[in-house]
Amino acid sequence: NDILKIIEQYKPDPQKVERDRAAAAVQPPDTTDPTELARFYHQRGRANGRIGLINRQIADLRLAAEHVRNSPQKAVMPPDGLGNEIRILFELSNATGRGGNALSALRVREELLKRSDHPGTSVATIASLVIYELYLGDIAAAKSRFAEMEKYFAQVRMTPAWPAIQYDQTAHMERTRANLLAAEGKWLEAERAARAALANTERDLPLSSSRKNSRPQAEYEGLRDEDELRVARILAMRGQLAEAEALARNAL
Repeated sequence: NDILKIIEQYKPDPQKVERDRAAAAVQPPDTTDPTELARFYHQRGRANGRIGLINRQIADLRLAAEHVRNSPQKAVMPPDGLGNEIRILFELSNATGRGGNALSALRVREELLKRSDHPGTSVATIASLVIYELYLGDIAAAKSRFAEMEKYFAQVRMTPAWPAIQYDQTAHMERTRANLLAAEGKWLEAERAARAALANTERDLPLSSSRKNSRPQAEYEGLRDEDELRVARILAMRGQLAEAEALARNAL
């Protein structure tokens, strides 16, 4: 597959890799303070993830989740997100999924959904739940989750925050729709949804850094690349290899 070959050719910046390796090797601080320990394991977990040590990333994020429960600042969202309980659980779910344990990742996401205090957060959380249901082969459950997601999406459109998050939220919806349609082999409809997700993510990029409690800008840029790769993969399935290759090269 030409698209996979392009992806496999990607080589990370060696200097950045060395910095991440150093950050992943740092030892825990000599303290019992839960806030400091939660931030430490959260940060080291991220470093382990960036160099592909998923099992170590999961172990660190689990420790971060344990310590943050006792932190008086667990609800605080700093610019880097470190030490925030929701961010820790979100990243733990992602790492667990990448590690191949979709069921465990799904359970973490379900816990996140219970703690959600805003329909926009619920939309983003259910988007991942749909992915894990699809990975587990339960299309019916994924469709049920998507129906729930649509209800939260209708709610978030009525909130004061909508103008600032409309493109991000719409991207979540279309991205999830594309995943569902692709799972059913409906490639033309999946392409339309995937392109809509990409277009909304690109419109959201200039707005993302100014939002309160925003994720790191690099995460939004990574989402944009993932959206473009999704379009490329769907195009490849439809036999449109030239455009698929061009999109894959641009994303990488």
